[in-house]
Amino acid sequence: MYQQAFESFLKNTDEKKIFLEVLTAYIKEKNCKSILDIGAGNGDLSIPLSKLVDTYLAIEPIQEQADILRQNNVPVVQDFFPCNIDQNFDTVLCSHSTPGKPEKFIPFINKAFELCKPDGNLLIITYNDSEKTWNTMLEKCSLEWPGFHNDRLALLREFLNKNFNNIVETEIITHISSPSYNEFIHALAFVYTDGKHSDEDFVNSKLVQQYITENHYVDGVYSFPFFHYMFSIKKPL
Repeated sequence: MYQQAFESFLKNTDEKKIFLEVLTAYIKEKNCKSILDIGAGNGDLSIPLSKLVDTYLAIEPIQEQADILRQNNVPVVQDFFPCNIDQNFDTVLCSHSTPGKPEKFIPFINKAFELCKPDGNLLIITYNDSEKTWNTMLEKCSLEWPGFHNDRLALLREFLNKNFNNIVETEIITHISSPSYNEFIHALAFVYTDGKHSDEDFVNSKLVQQYITENHYVDGVYSFPFFHYMFSIKKPL
């Protein structure tokens, strides 16, 4: 289920393209030579990133995703993080892989930060899911999201600001877009379900269809914006 839903999402989003542009600029600006990519995914982002640095290591728990990385000569540890990694990196990247609840994201982030070299950076990218257009749609359509709870981003930001210094926060905007409502709604449903359970309630919702048509259909194209935050946390020398 996850792989099929993920492929539908990838077909209709510019997320990988935008992230690649942002991260390529980041790597050049920081003169980054090594990356640990936690939750590297299917390779659309991780494969080109791996070619920009001297040392690249992916952590990817899903078998199908890890196999794609291996087939493209990307070094990969097939495991859930935190796991044993015996080297340190200029940048440790966590792109939509940080757990949602404090009891899980605190040890996750602390371990990831340990793996940064002195003067290196921990880079966390996550959805702004508690406000903006996504939350507005859920409220207007009377939907309870089975994903992260509404306080997740606030709790993450509070933890980072309390425990780390030298944090730079950047907003990134991406879109899911398609002229086909069927393709569009299934791609949007991947975000709603994370590909882990049935999307029928979301896909078949008349309230969702009406809301999308009234608010996110322009010139023959359905398009929905997503707001992400990128936290860059510098490790002291």
